[in-house]
Amino acid sequence: MDSKIQIEKKEMSDNKTSAESRDKLKILRLQNQFDLHNPDTALDLYEKLILDQTFFETELGRGFLKSLLHTAIHSESYLEDETALSGRHEGRRKKRVKEQRNRTQSRRKQSSRTQSSRTQGSRNQGNRTQGSQTQNYLLPIDKDQRSNRRKTKKKKKTVYLVFLLLFSCIFFYHIYQMVSYQVLSYLSAKKIDDLVNSILLPVESKNQNIALKDDGTQNQEFSVEETENDVLYEYSALYERNPDLIGWIRIEGTVINYPVMQTREDEEYYLLRDFDRESDINGLPFMDARCDAKTDSNLIIYGHNMKNGSMFSALMNYAEEEFYKKHPVVLFDTIYEKGVYDIIAVFQTRVAYQDEDTFRYYNFVEPFHKAEFYNYLENISELSYYNTDQTVDYGDKLITLSTCDRSIEDGRLVVVARKKNS
Repeated sequence: MDSKIQIEKKEMSDNKTSAESRDKLKILRLQNQFDLHNPDTALDLYEKLILDQTFFETELGRGFLKSLLHTAIHSESYLEDETALSGRHEGRRKKRVKEQRNRTQSRRKQSSRTQSSRTQGSRNQGNRTQGSQTQNYLLPIDKDQRSNRRKTKKKKKTVYLVFLLLFSCIFFYHIYQMVSYQVLSYLSAKKIDDLVNSILLPVESKNQNIALKDDGTQNQEFSVEETENDVLYEYSALYERNPDLIGWIRIEGTVINYPVMQTREDEEYYLLRDFDRESDINGLPFMDARCDAKTDSNLIIYGHNMKNGSMFSALMNYAEEEFYKKHPVVLFDTIYEKGVYDIIAVFQTRVAYQDEDTFRYYNFVEPFHKAEFYNYLENISELSYYNTDQTVDYGDKLITLSTCDRSIEDGRLVVVARKKNS
């Protein structure tokens, strides 16, 4: 076994000596053939030989190539020659230096692989030596690359986490909003049910109730309907609970069954408040502050068009004539008297600009004369989606129901109804 190893080592040594001899002979021939002290000659020869990687077989030949390159780029005459250091020569020089470095690295790796394939023992030892040299040579570059890669990955991970966090926040915020909206809508509906249950059953008449005192004389007791404010008995308990109550509106077959509020100082006070003046996303329908429920010819009532279908959302269905035919009547009681109203017009409009010359349905409260009344009727008739075949005469009482219509900017859907004669 030992003898075999010695034979292999001798063959390797003989091969190496033979290769070095061949490289020496090549170098002598080149030195005799060319003036290698001339930078241009050395540079041209280097360019030709560097392209043929098999010309030299040992480090002796590769050292000769390095000496040629050194002669070309470090010669005093070459450095003093401005034309040589500029333009094409300077560009070629930089390019050759870069190519030479790359080829040197490639040859080192190739030499390591060639040596390792000859013998297992030599390969192991050679791998350690060559690997150490390669590692030492490439270590700064590898460290920079690894550092840059780590930084890039870290940046990508940070951006990803930021987007994930942002998306999660938006997602959970929307979930919270949806759940919160549903819960608040449910609580608002429960409040309305409580108000409906607070409406008292009507008494049969306003006649005095006669009772006898203990001494046999008559004692006169009056029903609750005969309050000092003439408030209907049905709404007396609610009125005592909140005197901002001005009436109650209902449309059979829809969700509209709500109290109507009125505040003279702040018309939109109940826009986001419930009957007990607490915060409520649905708010309550409210009457225009300019209206007098006892005397005015047109009572304007505003209500939200809620996405949950509550308040005046059902009014949007009146854009279809079929819906109107099934629900042609509005029941609206002021706190002073009951009322049944036939719908006479349904139309879409918008809130006009201040300087715009156009019809404003919300400014018609109490007509000053007959011509103004019929001019109003003509305008709503022209705007109406369809003809209701209802006749209206001067002096008839009207109600106007208004809600937001999101299909146009500042849009409104308006339902106008005429009070039936007693």
